[in-house]
Amino acid sequence: MEVARREKTAMVDDARVRKASEAVMDPDLKRNLVQLGTFPVTTSLGIRVISINLLPPQEDLPTIRRGPLVGRTIEQLWKDVLWGDLDYPLVDLSPSTAAAPLTVMQSLPLDGVVVVPSPQDLAGMVMRKVIWMAEQVRVPVLGVVENMSYFLCPNSGKRHEIFGRSRGEDMSSAANAPLLARLPLDPAIARLCDAARMRTRTAPSPRRRSTSRITRKCTREATKRSATPSARLWC
Repeated sequence: MEVARREKTAMVDDARVRKASEAVMDPDLKRNLVQLGTFPVTTSLGIRVISINLLPPQEDLPTIRRGPLVGRTIEQLWKDVLWGDLDYPLVDLSPSTAAAPLTVMQSLPLDGVVVVPSPQDLAGMVMRKVIWMAEQVRVPVLGVVENMSYFLCPNSGKRHEIFGRSRGEDMSSAANAPLLARLPLDPAIARLCDAARMRTRTAPSPRRRSTSRITRKCTREATKRSATPSARLWC
């Protein structure tokens, strides 16, 4: 969403969560997709979105795919959708080395990935595998963003590391990439996501300032690496 405030942006989402990313941004997207067919839907911020979660007639119905079909579906979401002129296509993927992220890294013209772990040791182990996979397929890691790094008490201002000590620096070293930010837990984000009102959040906050910095750093790095200014892509 921060990228979309500056550039023409699109997002491909593998819709692995209960409420897919497009529903967080705009509750009316599914109806628009049915009408538009292979055109992406557009949020109120101008973000063009396609997601597997938009395809079933009901959002609670699963899209059941075996490994090869998952890869083929991901390719279709990228190649068979009429995206138009874009500055930054983004792909939101689950942190794993399964068929979906592997297909994206091998088939799409990525300029880089942004690794987003949480502080737990188990999450770090999974992310180290993702970093190793990115190295094997020669996709650079642009940076690390530690999500849910701490909770800032609104009454005392004290930081509480709910999920344990920060491992952002450790992950940065493993990825040989900069630690772009440590994002705090923010209850307001959860409320806005559940209400599909993330696009209405404009008030300054530590998290908002951090995401703005992340956006500037990543888009700058992606611009350096991209051979074609109109075809930059990072994940």
